[in-house]
Amino acid sequence: MNKAGVNKRMKGRKKFTLLCAGAMALIVIAASKMMLQAETSEKINSRGTIRYTDKSGAEVLFDAGDLEMLFQSAAKGKNGMIQALSGIGTNFFKTEERWQYSAYPEREAETVSLQSAEELSEMTFNILGEALADSQKLPQEYTDTYSLATSDNLTLGNAAWADGSLLLGNNHDVLENYAKGWMEGAGYQSMQAIKDENGNVTGYLFE
Repeated sequence: MNKAGVNKRMKGRKKFTLLCAGAMALIVIAASKMMLQAETSEKINSRGTIRYTDKSGAEVLFDAGDLEMLFQSAAKGKNGMIQALSGIGTNFFKTEERWQYSAYPEREAETVSLQSAEELSEMTFNILGEALADSQKLPQEYTDTYSLATSDNLTLGNAAWADGSLLLGNNHDVLENYAKGWMEGAGYQSMQAIKDENGNVTGYLFE
């Protein structure tokens, strides 16, 4: 077979390969749509007692029981967050205007359960989100008495959450106080910490 014939045959194979790739892509897209439809039909179990036609002319089936299903789903999600926040000391209470929250480290939180549609609508996800963001912060009432924890004032081997961050104690405060006591006892006037490339204190220089 001459060179022209080989090239023609190879071009034919390339076209066939491209066509196969295109067909596979269509199959994947079709399968994805079928899976999405199957998942949707499993999640929404409508009895179809309410029927109406949307703007596109398609018939839509809906059931009054679906409203109860959606209500229970939302209530379960919100109550789950409330219970989780209660476990870490965030209290929820209702005023005349809205739901509120506060955190007291020394007191166990009160668990609130949403029951009615009114309570469910008043306890918005914005309130829950704010409570979640503030749950790991030092409450305003304690800022004058307590200082926020850092790795430098936690003993080695201890850990704590502060302002949403996990802190691992490095024993810096213990070593520094020991060094200050030794400096005063030895008659030195000043000291300087020696740190490694990671910022950890490895020793002190005294003058």
